[in-house]
Amino acid sequence: MDGLANGPAAVSGKSVRFARVRAGRYYFYVNAPDHFDARRLLGYEIAWLKKLTVSVVQTLRNVLRERRLEPDRCFEQLGLRVDRPQKQAIRLLWNLAGRPPSDPTLPQLFENAVRLFPHYYRLLEQAWASVRNDTRK
Repeated sequence: MDGLANGPAAVSGKSVRFARVRAGRYYFYVNAPDHFDARRLLGYEIAWLKKLTVSVVQTLRNVLRERRLEPDRCFEQLGLRVDRPQKQAIRLLWNLAGRPPSDPTLPQLFENAVRLFPHYYRLLEQAWASVRNDTRK
């Protein structure tokens, strides 16, 4: 891979770092005390989810030179085994990323995301390692 600061490995690495922080935020927002209004903040998380889903998959598609691969197939094409909980996480997070910030179902969807996010995070870590070590030119 190229050594540029915004090459595929850098984009993937940033996504992994963002993901660590996001998971904790989702948990806090879903379990926030009554006096804390997390609904608006959950809406802001949609933009971050787009970075963790759409941007990551676009980067993987570019690395793989396969512009039309479905998200789970991108990970599989890197040689990663994508199990059922990981596929569920991919579907849920992509669904969430496409929701409007005002969607009244965000709290329930993010509650599911808290449960499934570790599976997606593991895929991101594995994909980052694969892209970082990739020798494709």
